[in-house]
Amino acid sequence: MTERQLADQFNYTGMEVNARKILLARKFAKPEEVAVMTVLDVCRKILKHFEVVACLGDRIILVDKDKFDEFQKLATYIDR
Repeated sequence: MTERQLADQFNYTGMEVNARKILLARKFAKPEEVAVMTVLDVCRKILKHFEVVACLGDRIILVDKDKFDEFQKLATYIDR
């Protein structure tokens, strides 16, 4: 997924705000950096640290990249 594709999944302003909060809470960026980031910058930084597992309208499920292998072992998928 690209940063543009992720940004397109932000159906509500609160989703971008929450993505910025994640960057701050995980200390992936400083407040001064987050304050001047574009939405694409935010998404690029999110994708640097997380894998997008699912986009469900008003919810995007992220998994830490360093724990993604563990997630893959635990997850079961129903495909078409």
